[in-house]
Amino acid sequence: MNILVCISRVPDTATKIMVSADGKTIDAQGVKYIVNPYDEIALEEGLRLREKNGGTVTAIIVGTEISKDVLRTSFAMGCDKAVLIKATEPLDSFSVASSIAEYAREVSPDLILLGKQSVDFDSLQIPPMLAEMLDLPSNRRQQGNCRKRYRRWTRNSRIFASMHYQCTERFE
Repeated sequence: MNILVCISRVPDTATKIMVSADGKTIDAQGVKYIVNPYDEIALEEGLRLREKNGGTVTAIIVGTEISKDVLRTSFAMGCDKAVLIKATEPLDSFSVASSIAEYAREVSPDLILLGKQSVDFDSLQIPPMLAEMLDLPSNRRQQGNCRKRYRRWTRNSRIFASMHYQCTERFE
């Protein structure tokens, strides 16, 4: 099973955020960045699925060179591959979803996993946009029910193995 997990780089939720002098951006000095906590849940689920069913887990992020730090974290968690799609800041949800969709069309993953939202912008836009761009069903999972309901989906994925894509998943 080829699993693509979309991650984002966000300020650590324990970091004290200061507004910069221009009043429009955050002051990045002293701010620690991490993998978005919701994306980390999706990454862990991808790793569990790989352990159970075999295959590869690829973490993907759209951003600048400084985003490599969260890709290193995904390798430390156990990812097989990591992809940085280079883009200039600032990024909106549509450009991120478009970039990921373009890459997904090239690699044809069996499953695409995403966190429900990023803790910095809280837009909740990328999962449904990506599903629409790839003409895939989008499914929302509550974290507590994830394993039980996911097993059922995994069996269905095997039945429909000839499908080009199965689904995008968003974890809460």
